[in-house]
Amino acid sequence: MYLTTLGRAPIKGCRRERVREVTVDAAGLAGDRSLAFVADGMALRTMANPELLALRVSVTGCEVRLTLPTGESATQSIGPGERALIDYWGRPLPMALQPGPVSDLASEHLGRRVLLGSIRPPWRAIYANPVSVGLTSRFAELGCEKDAERFRCNLVVDDSDDPVGEAAWVGRSIRIGDVVLSLAKRLERCVVIDRDPITGERDRRLFAELGASGDPWVALGAEVTNPGVLRVGQPVEWL
Repeated sequence: MYLTTLGRAPIKGCRRERVREVTVDAAGLAGDRSLAFVADGMALRTMANPELLALRVSVTGCEVRLTLPTGESATQSIGPGERALIDYWGRPLPMALQPGPVSDLASEHLGRRVLLGSIRPPWRAIYANPVSVGLTSRFAELGCEKDAERFRCNLVVDDSDDPVGEAAWVGRSIRIGDVVLSLAKRLERCVVIDRDPITGERDRRLFAELGASGDPWVALGAEVTNPGVLRVGQPVEWL
């Protein structure tokens, strides 16, 4: 088995960014969901704001660059900001609100005033486990081998040489280089998987199909028990 894909969403709910190498610790992948757009005291979520999926984000140091589908872009630096407690799924999330060009461009795209918020470490805009792991065998079962981006997994593992099924991974640990992940549970999906991961347009009925199948879980939630650096192509080993 080996690691085929690494991805993160620097701004919660926006398009997933593929990376070739990334540091991972107990909070998850470095830079993953460490920013979010805020409106009316709440962090925006993809289910209610699918337009976020069309926003491309890159982060270099303290610089955030946002690009619209039109190609228009804006860059701003993350500073101390204005501290606030923001509602995220009913939980208070400490942020520093960051007015500036990225906030302005996102507001134009979304049609309402939003502010970029930087989430104060060690918190992230993560609902469940800090790392999600997808398996190529499960994507193949669903006919999504070339469409796995819609599941927004941090890691994708090619398990074609040992396809024991997702359920058999729960409760086990894997090593990828120095990184050790404990696989806690399978992840139940939401309606976001029905949307194209690039445009945000609804183009599938996967959510209903999964529900009807009696097996609505895709990918696994994992905890990081040993930190390190992940690289695409690394072998994945059972412990």
